[in-house]
Amino acid sequence: MSKEDIKFFYGVNKIDIIGNVNFYDGKVTIAPGGFFAVYLDLDKIKYIPTSDYLNGIIKLDAQGTRHGLNIAFDKSQPNIFGHYYSFSSDEKYKGWVSIYNQIGMSSLTNQCRVTFDNRQGTDDIVIHRCLLWKGDDVPVTGLLMKQFLASTNKVNTLISKNYAPYYTEFNLYGGRIVITALDKNKLSFIPNSEYAAYFGYDFYLQDSPFKVGDIINFGVKDCNISGIAGFMSCIFYNNENTEISREQIVLSTNSLLKKTARIPEGTIKVLIRLQIEPGSGGSLSVGDNYLTPYNSNNSYERDSIKSKNTKNASYGVVYVDAIRGNDLNDGLTENTALATFAEAFNKTGIDTTIILIGDTTENLNIKSKTNQRSVRLIGKSGKLNRIICGTKIDDAILVEGTTNVYQKQMSTFTSADRFQLFQHDVFDETTLISENERHPLQRGKTYRCDSTKIIRTNSLDDVKTSEVYKYYYDTESKILYFKIKEGSNLKQNPIYYPKGNGIYGNDGSVLFEVVNVEVWYGVMSLQNCHGGRAVDCAAKYSFGGGAWSWDGSIGLELIRCEATRAFSGTTTGDGFNAHSTTTGSALAKHTTATLIDCWSHDNNDDGYSDHERCETTIIGGLFEYNVKGGLTPSYGAHDKYMGCYVRNNVNGGIYHVGTAEDGGVGGQTECINCISEGNSWNYGVADGTEENPNKLILINCISKKGKEGFKPFSTHDFIEMTNCYDYESTTIKSGATQNITIKNGVLVE
Repeated sequence: MSKEDIKFFYGVNKIDIIGNVNFYDGKVTIAPGGFFAVYLDLDKIKYIPTSDYLNGIIKLDAQGTRHGLNIAFDKSQPNIFGHYYSFSSDEKYKGWVSIYNQIGMSSLTNQCRVTFDNRQGTDDIVIHRCLLWKGDDVPVTGLLMKQFLASTNKVNTLISKNYAPYYTEFNLYGGRIVITALDKNKLSFIPNSEYAAYFGYDFYLQDSPFKVGDIINFGVKDCNISGIAGFMSCIFYNNENTEISREQIVLSTNSLLKKTARIPEGTIKVLIRLQIEPGSGGSLSVGDNYLTPYNSNNSYERDSIKSKNTKNASYGVVYVDAIRGNDLNDGLTENTALATFAEAFNKTGIDTTIILIGDTTENLNIKSKTNQRSVRLIGKSGKLNRIICGTKIDDAILVEGTTNVYQKQMSTFTSADRFQLFQHDVFDETTLISENERHPLQRGKTYRCDSTKIIRTNSLDDVKTSEVYKYYYDTESKILYFKIKEGSNLKQNPIYYPKGNGIYGNDGSVLFEVVNVEVWYGVMSLQNCHGGRAVDCAAKYSFGGGAWSWDGSIGLELIRCEATRAFSGTTTGDGFNAHSTTTGSALAKHTTATLIDCWSHDNNDDGYSDHERCETTIIGGLFEYNVKGGLTPSYGAHDKYMGCYVRNNVNGGIYHVGTAEDGGVGGQTECINCISEGNSWNYGVADGTEENPNKLILINCISKKGKEGFKPFSTHDFIEMTNCYDYESTTIKSGATQNITIKNGVLVE
């Protein structure tokens, strides 16, 4: 289950999230510092505030202190919520919490807000169920409001599925009943002294697995009743809500009470309910109840309302389509695709293969289960399959007197001077590919960048008058102003504020492979992906030190992958970026990778840069138009490049920099059959020391049209060249030229 699932539950208007709130099948967890709110439209359940009660039970696991639960209604002003119910922030809760309101609530716009506040908490809040229904003399048609935090995962590992209650097909039902238990295993009921009290659920036969003529089991476990009479009923209704027949169980203290019933002709709806008679001093508590197809031994399996353990199917391959899929599907075919990665992991075992169809806004945690062994994420062939991260702005007000400048109230926004936004799916005209620079790895594209960069400026006037796309954030009024492409609109081409990781989470234990998937406005974070593999993938417009990063990964492979416009908000942002994460033995492997035919361009730092102890082999590839270097191994990296084309980068083309930090003897990069063109210096090496000199080894390499061709920057930086050429560079050799060694061969005839 994801937050998008909750938005689409019946009666939910919107949700608010602060901090670390995670959605799983059947539960939501709110870490300390987090906050989660659900807003309900009570008109949709025909709630009449002058006469109706609103009842609820919430199953929580809140073991720490300073948690907060609050139910509020807009009883004073529209969308201004008045306090109704909360529990103390200094108590511990585990199990069922019961709530019900007074009449006269929500008298204006008929809204309700349920909030779970862990901003000052000391431990997680785990919400297992949150069930609301109309109470007090509701008719037998039952509650119209369905639960909004409920598992829909039905399992079939044993003889019978238990369809008793709390799946989304069922409606909760009850009146004049107070559920008081704070017990994790049972619900406890206190009778009303004047009226019979009842609680249960109803469903339409057409929505259920049953049909007319079926024999069903119904019953309840762990029943305990004293001082009062009670019944469990299975009641059948026709289309006029007239009772056809019923079967009843007289409640008594017993470990298991059960009965069978045949569904009669004419049944449209079925009601299962617990009822206790008027009185005082009595009590009733029950555990699980069940509703199953008939079988002789009453065996059943279900997602219990009190279970901590979720039993999952063990599918090997599932499909995910965030637009057309549904997490109630089985996910086994494209036509029955799921909607979320979360449900895909829920439906698979320790080895998970996901076929992604099209775009999703859900990021992927490689280690979604503690026992996860492998994950394969494959984008559908012939489609653009994207994980779209960041914050979307698709509604704003046109600034008066303009045709393409908008304003948006933003309570918080970064103040980083060099932060950038993007207009989604609008080609950036500043990245036009000229015919004389066309390269196979550009795949026949007209522009290098598919979304248009919008850069920061210091005034609204500059936003309006600039020929390039800019934005301005007014810190006093907290208004964001931005210009979009003339003729475009925010609904089809929204603004994105880059943020977060698209793929992340490995701890070194999961074998991971991703094919034909792009991450936009987020980072492809492949740390600790030992033996991992990415084929025909991309990471674009990310906010971070690198669009791709793989710190601590051993044996990673990237094949035909793209990195575009990485940016950190300052002066960094590599297309491909790797570091070592340990200070262990210099003889041990730390971070190693192989890149084949990758394309890295328009990044705010280097196209590629690895660092201390990293070992990388790069075969082929195009590295161009980066704000600093093209290929920049550094701080003791040990790399080998073959057949790379590095051009039009602001600083160095292939440029080994940084004092070695690997405990070895300097850093070395060997280049074979590489071309470096149009850079400030096409081949350079810098920052070596007497103890740790740096060395660049060039074999059959070409320098073209650089300001400087070959440049060792200091007396401890060395270039060794064999059969290398320069074409039209302003200066062929510069810097510490005495450290350039030329070892040309003799033509063998």
